[in-house]
Amino acid sequence: MPDRLGLYLLILLAAITIGFAQHGEHLHHDIQGRHTWRQTQTMWNVRNFVRHDANILNPRTAAFNGDGDNLYRYEFPIMQWTIAAAQRIFGERIQVARYLMYLFSAVGVFGMFLLVRQLTGSGVVGLVTAVLFQYAPVVFYYAINPLPDVFALSAGVWYLYLINRYRKRGRRGVLLWAGLALLLATLAKLPYLMLSVVSIGYFIGDLLAGKGRSVAPYRDAATQLLLVTPALAWYAWVIGSWSGNPILTGSIGEGLSVAEKWGLIRFHLKEMFPFTLLGPVCWIPFALGLMPLFRQWRVHGWLFALIGITVLYLYLELQPIGTAHDYYMFPFLAWLFPVVGLGLHELLRWRWLRYTLPLWCLAAALYTPRAVDYWWSVQESYFNTDYLIHAEALREAVPAGEQVIIVNDVSSFIYPYYVDKMGHIFPNDGIPGAYVGDIYSKYGVRYLYSDSEAFNERDDNAAYLGEELLRAGSVSVYRLKLPEE
Repeated sequence: MPDRLGLYLLILLAAITIGFAQHGEHLHHDIQGRHTWRQTQTMWNVRNFVRHDANILNPRTAAFNGDGDNLYRYEFPIMQWTIAAAQRIFGERIQVARYLMYLFSAVGVFGMFLLVRQLTGSGVVGLVTAVLFQYAPVVFYYAINPLPDVFALSAGVWYLYLINRYRKRGRRGVLLWAGLALLLATLAKLPYLMLSVVSIGYFIGDLLAGKGRSVAPYRDAATQLLLVTPALAWYAWVIGSWSGNPILTGSIGEGLSVAEKWGLIRFHLKEMFPFTLLGPVCWIPFALGLMPLFRQWRVHGWLFALIGITVLYLYLELQPIGTAHDYYMFPFLAWLFPVVGLGLHELLRWRWLRYTLPLWCLAAALYTPRAVDYWWSVQESYFNTDYLIHAEALREAVPAGEQVIIVNDVSSFIYPYYVDKMGHIFPNDGIPGAYVGDIYSKYGVRYLYSDSEAFNERDDNAAYLGEELLRAGSVSVYRLKLPEE
């Protein structure tokens, strides 16, 4: 079967365009749905790059708690800074962020097409696999949501394609592009450094094959290490400020019991992998793909390296990932869908089955949008939705640019995002009135948002609460005062 690359790319572009249209009204919704916490954190980085400080080394959030500095250096904000640059041109609208996120996701879909086409030697299989990848439930949902994991996954897929292309053709320019893709993936999210196990595996394989006397393996390894050094330097600089972050200690630090670990593992086997990462449409192709994967294990060594490192990653980070953090599982997609591609390639062995390949795409396009639609629902946001429902009124109740106090926001990102205010954010309603008075006097903060009647009515707090400027659902906005006023 001839491999007509141009035609396949046009068909894939059409499929990506259809997928974009299927996101429909969600393209115009403000942040809501699953993982609102992480999305609003990302959008605070974007917002502050647009309005206050465009220095990419200074990602900022909304909270000035503690020493009064709202710098929050976590992953290198290459994606956030890029969205901010676009918003400075096209306007500070959520649509700009969502359109760019879909573009980042589409880049990964094209990369998956090239990776699987290279793996199987079939453009048709690469095309179908890329479409199924686009409609993987987690990929489809997060494709328009501002999470750096989307950017990292796309860059990671391109790294896998390019490093395997280099191994086949040996062109030095391809190796440089592979190293750059790995750099971008790692900058955007540190765990994607694990994908470098493919390069490490190739390096070890060269040494075992007796190529250690040649300079080539060492040159290639040094080139990739040099290219990824900026990411290593960033994380070496900032990781010390991540105290208390469970991702650093994983399951070991949390001391999960054996029963708890097995409970989480069963969840991943029964729910996460089949329904969230793959989707039912991919079950048969994935199962079929396991046969050539093991039958030709020498050829697919890089896939086994990925399987090994991601399984180890899941075990070590089992507690932080839990049952909710599905986007932490994106690295698994880097080998799950190449295995799906191997399965689809098996179908080509039977002439009558090859004509069913378009049906897999159609089934995924019909199933996934309906299956994940509720993920965008307000109920899936898991916060006091009065802040979302009354966002405009709450935002306008306090003059723009004023710092505020917000209580009962365990995230430190969600409530200030909707009211579009920075200031002093507290995770519960137990702060004493003396704190309110101190912030009033020291920082000149004159407004407070509260959704807690217990906080509002406590005597030590009530002394500092002046005029109630707005009552929106359960949320009250107060002008602060000193007790003697």
